[in-house]
Amino acid sequence: ARYVPSMPVEEYPEDPESMELAECDLSTFIPAFRNVAFSASTNETRLALTGVYADPEKNVLVATDGRRMTTRQLDAFLIKKDGIIPVTKTMLKTIPETGVGRIGITGDDNGEAFEIQTDSLRYVTKCIPGTYPNYAQVVPGNLSDFRTSFQFTNADLDTVKTLLPHLKADSDRTLFVAGKGNRAAIGMESGDSGACVIALPECGFDDPEASTFCVNGDLLAQALTHGFRNMKLLDARTPLYFQGDNGGTHLLMPLRYDVPETLDLEFGKTFDGLPETAKAPEPTPVQKPSESKPEA
Repeated sequence: ARYVPSMPVEEYPEDPESMELAECDLSTFIPAFRNVAFSASTNETRLALTGVYADPEKNVLVATDGRRMTTRQLDAFLIKKDGIIPVTKTMLKTIPETGVGRIGITGDDNGEAFEIQTDSLRYVTKCIPGTYPNYAQVVPGNLSDFRTSFQFTNADLDTVKTLLPHLKADSDRTLFVAGKGNRAAIGMESGDSGACVIALPECGFDDPEASTFCVNGDLLAQALTHGFRNMKLLDARTPLYFQGDNGGTHLLMPLRYDVPETLDLEFGKTFDGLPETAKAPEPTPVQKPSESKPEA
């Protein structure tokens, strides 16, 4: 026989009473939750940011880690009380994305709790305590000034991924993105004084003037992976504004780096067709430590 350690029976939490729930189309709510959850923080010293905030006043699910923010507005928002829902493996992988379920948030002296039920399961978790920041104040109110736009495709995402193993192993993971005419390219510094530029094969660029910005390459790839492909840019210092295939929005803070002269020259050669693409460098790939979402 194998002994499996567990807590004493008398310390095990009581099964909570079911709260008042609203019928919910899981094929809408669960994908929306998962589509914003990737932006939640993994830093437990900023506990309120480690979950997805349900805002019934604006019919929005939102997640942010301070460097990026993703929002998704739902036409039918059935959660009547606001709360911060933990990003758990159950919410990300176990709850089905089809069928009809029941959801709700309730609160008492012991805090708030989120519950979701289907015909085959019941899931209850405590909401994360704390006050969620005023996310609405960073959302641009007028997009007419965002005249520069990049339209990324799956092929462009694949190209971005080819450079990720070669980015500097620091917190910035610096990647430069440039557009000129109707073409776009990405670039990075290589070695002590070199540079590498690769043309994005299908990316559309719309601006009469050339434009370059700097961003964390990992965060850009994650945004593109989650379907945020249409990006608008005001300037190199203002948050990048992405629109998703599913109607969500994503804001990503750029990095405040000037374009190195050698890299600027390589961008110029690429856009002039000399050559159209450049080979990626061949350093030993640097693997970024994996980050895992906390389980409730």
